[in-house]
Amino acid sequence: TSLYVNAATVSAVLTDATATVITTITLVYITSSNGNYQGILPASITSTLANGVIYFVTVTATASGITWVDRQAHAASYANT
Repeated sequence: TSLYVNAATVSAVLTDATATVITTITLVYITSSNGNYQGILPASITSTLANGVIYFVTVTATASGITWVDRQAHAASYANT
């Protein structure tokens, strides 16, 4: 069975293709979500991202002496309003 981790320390680092750090944010546990965490990029950061450009998000979570790291590529895109 899977166990949910509801008390991890979680952060995310947003970098560009040259590995330049754009920002680091802390993610917080979503109450009663069975291990889901959420972080919000402020508008001061999102307004600087170029539409269609690939950025990298590296998430690091630590709990009970175990560290988990995941890196993913994402293209910036803006919703039509």
